[in-house]
Amino acid sequence: MRRRQFLIDGLTLCTGLIALPSVSSAFDTKQNDAILSAVKIGNRFALCKLEYNSPPQLLELPGRAHQVLFNPNKSMVVAVARRPQTYLTIADAYSLEKLVQIESPKNTHFFGHACFSRDGNFLFTTEQNFETGEGLIGIRDVRDQFRLLQHHASHGIGPHELATLHKLDYLVVANGGIRTHPNTGRKKLNIDSMHPNLSYIDVESGELIEQRSLSRKHHQLSIRHIDVNKQDVVVFGSQQQGRIHTQGSCIGKTQLGEELRLATKLPDKQANTSNYVGSIRFESSGRYFAASDPRAGLISFWDSETMTLVNQLRSRDVCGISPSNLAFVTSSGAGKINGYSLNQSTGKFVKQWSELIQDKGSLISFDNHLS
Repeated sequence: MRRRQFLIDGLTLCTGLIALPSVSSAFDTKQNDAILSAVKIGNRFALCKLEYNSPPQLLELPGRAHQVLFNPNKSMVVAVARRPQTYLTIADAYSLEKLVQIESPKNTHFFGHACFSRDGNFLFTTEQNFETGEGLIGIRDVRDQFRLLQHHASHGIGPHELATLHKLDYLVVANGGIRTHPNTGRKKLNIDSMHPNLSYIDVESGELIEQRSLSRKHHQLSIRHIDVNKQDVVVFGSQQQGRIHTQGSCIGKTQLGEELRLATKLPDKQANTSNYVGSIRFESSGRYFAASDPRAGLISFWDSETMTLVNQLRSRDVCGISPSNLAFVTSSGAGKINGYSLNQSTGKFVKQWSELIQDKGSLISFDNHLS
């Protein structure tokens, strides 16, 4: 994305794995789980795994990835290529040894996001047939070298993030509404006529169960990022493609059977000035969620029950968000990993720690998402 400022140009990444100095404070002592991100080091791209009191592990990638995720039992990790690239890299979660690398079928590319079925046997990816513009959901068999089984329609244009529901065998897909073609790079071809939606799709049949859209006046609010809590409440973050309108209206929530509900206008002193959400995630209880705005350098914390803003904090080029034992961990293109928790006495979220991830003065620049 054009806003992403990659700041490193001096650190050489060797083919395969390299080890960097230990992360000393980038996790509190209760944060036992590893976190994953795509990163850039100099002019090279990699998958990065961070663990408390351990050296970061890096696996070189063939190009820039968007999301990196664990499978449910955390035995494997998957790096998904950023649009309009065509690769998936699968590696062992412990050693980061590359296991499989696959390409998308002819005339298709990935949109940077994937999710696993609840049992971990299938991987779902958002894709596009760039000749027709049709949004697709690829279904791959994890047990058979991630072999492509079939495509379902995403029931929209430009599918981006997707997730499985907890209580039903449905996928929920954010169709951003934006048509692109590799011949024109990342140029957006239909901004005037775009029509984003959120679609619930039966995993087995591909049947469209329900589809929700914003009002016509919000047709240029591209729904990109979503998260689902254990009650199957969906929160979504959008990116305004046209004229900036009501502040705060790029964030919303819904549930199967309900309309999309946008957050109310924010006070001027707390306004999200760019109307751009780079990532959105619930914390472990499923009540609060965080949304990042890398363009404005803001991380905002929300109460999903009331859809009110709890508070916002400044963080330069912040984008990636992951739940943690505290509440949230975030990452940035400026090489920072931050940890946040809810202060019970004030009811506000506060930054508990911060670590600059670097080697010999060169930063590791984190990409958009953290898992």
